[in-house]
Amino acid sequence: MYLAYWADNDLGNAADDFSGCDTLLNMGYSYNGDDYDENGYGILPPAIGHTLLQGPIVPGLPTDSARIMDTWRKGFRNLKMTSFSLYRCGAGPYLCPGSGIEGGLQIYNNMQGLDANGNPYTDPNTGLETNFCVPGDPASGKGWYEGSGWPGGYNPGDRYYLVSSGPFTFTPGDTQEVAIGILISRGESNLQSVAELKKDAAKLQLFYDNYKPKIPDPVIELPKYYSLSQNYPNPFNPATTIKYALPIASLVILKVHDILGNEISTLVSEEMEAGEYKAEFSSNELSSGVYFYTIIAREFTKTRKMLVLK
Repeated sequence: MYLAYWADNDLGNAADDFSGCDTLLNMGYSYNGDDYDENGYGILPPAIGHTLLQGPIVPGLPTDSARIMDTWRKGFRNLKMTSFSLYRCGAGPYLCPGSGIEGGLQIYNNMQGLDANGNPYTDPNTGLETNFCVPGDPASGKGWYEGSGWPGGYNPGDRYYLVSSGPFTFTPGDTQEVAIGILISRGESNLQSVAELKKDAAKLQLFYDNYKPKIPDPVIELPKYYSLSQNYPNPFNPATTIKYALPIASLVILKVHDILGNEISTLVSEEMEAGEYKAEFSSNELSSGVYFYTIIAREFTKTRKMLVLK
């Protein structure tokens, strides 16, 4: 399986854009073809990017660790961006995929770092095969990038791209988690915006790798009323549990009496915070018969009957 992120950024005026990728930052991005974005951002147009913060996990070396579900799993690694495909409107190569089976096959080729026909991309500057279209840096003027970094390339226009990661085996019942960061940055020119975008992407990756979400403390709802529950089990031998609830802090007295009113045991006699509680009572030294337990807490008094059966 491959996982891929399709982007149609339309950065302001969609008809004057370029796109590129940064293989070290695992990011695809779009930027304006010049310093002015007509009918959009105007002067100093920004750049927008999509960075693969966390790729799917695959088996790795014993020293590797992969992030998934906010934990790190040893012996695995996260896949990076493994290919980047560029699309444009118009005639010639790098066109958007078609529909139906033919378009699906083209996208599958692109996910593998191949062109629409299943052939490797070729860097026009070096003549070398690559899985990444336009991986150069327009800000520094190095490598294959749109504009002056692409001999025989295309004018600015409507651009799309595909950030892909794979392949990996996805078995029935398996789980994968992928995180994509979406960011936009603005510099003092269209190319300086690309440089700022790359700086921000590096900061975002560092933040993500070190972010440990705080697990919120469980919300404990306090009882709204005083209560004394029926003991369980009942009848019982030799022990039973008595539950009670306090809506506010109270001095609690919980006692057991026999049928004649004689005190058998004091289970609780203390100041307690609001909440739900339980007390254990043992009948080891009692004979079979009916007994009563009573709670007194502030103005609340309640008595229930229980049965010892031996």
